[in-house]
Amino acid sequence: MSFTLFSSRKSEVAQIETAGLDHHDDALDVEAKGYADASIQKENQAVLDSDEAQVIQRKYLRKLDFIICPTISFLYFFEYLDRGNVANAKLYGLDKGHDTSNGGVGPGKQSLSATQWEVVIMLFYVGLILFQVPGCIGYRLVSPSKWIAFSVCFWCITSMLQDVATNYASLLVCRIFLGAFEGLFGTGIVYYLSIWYHRTELGLKVFWYLGPTAIAGAFGGLIAYGVGHIKRSTPQWKWLFLIEALPGFCLGLFCLYWLPDRPMKNSRFKGKYQEVAVARYHAETVDRTGPIQQKHVIWAIQDWKLYAQGMISE
Repeated sequence: MSFTLFSSRKSEVAQIETAGLDHHDDALDVEAKGYADASIQKENQAVLDSDEAQVIQRKYLRKLDFIICPTISFLYFFEYLDRGNVANAKLYGLDKGHDTSNGGVGPGKQSLSATQWEVVIMLFYVGLILFQVPGCIGYRLVSPSKWIAFSVCFWCITSMLQDVATNYASLLVCRIFLGAFEGLFGTGIVYYLSIWYHRTELGLKVFWYLGPTAIAGAFGGLIAYGVGHIKRSTPQWKWLFLIEALPGFCLGLFCLYWLPDRPMKNSRFKGKYQEVAVARYHAETVDRTGPIQQKHVIWAIQDWKLYAQGMISE
């Protein structure tokens, strides 16, 4: 089947999908599992199997990888950097008294106790876990590029706001909001990737997302070491939060322009590349389960795997 036939058959496929969604409850059940109806998959896979389409598809995937993979890698790099820099900030006096030369968040000239510091660390994960499910929902309700930009920019703003924390309570508020915004971003990335990539391709793409973890840990120490050589009246822990959060904020704004949303809308592709994107989308991955209903939220809350994943990963 020639690849050029795809343009003339898109409306036919759309009619098949609409009819299936309107008149067959079992189609909804199939799509709820994350895959397109078998007839739609076959229709579009036949288009992609042509020699011309395969050549274009390889070029399309290279362009898609260039756009998405490095971006999500850098985003997770900054996410991991901002969640862990509080430990380095402690080395520079964040936990010291506010009236000391370190200008920390402790009361007067007293440092935070060990228990108080443990609460500072723990509250981040409270916000992170509580907002992971809303984060996944947000990727469906809002354009992914806007949702990513929103969550990234606001976690970076929250990280920088730690510079103006003057007491224990204000630091706790920053930590829980930092976790919340990172939760809105991180969990839905796999869903975002599944819109663009097939099941057989997802493993390597998820590695691109999670891979920078070790690198961020190493760079966090190097950046903290460099910050330690800044000799200014401003406490060094404040420079640390600012230096590590500002680049992530700029990258979040850049995502509004750079990242594609969905193959059917704002894909950043044109011509035959756009046709390949739509054909790949209909051949396997779907985002057509309709509006989110109350029963969907209840299913997610009742799924034990959600909590098991949270305990294992966090």
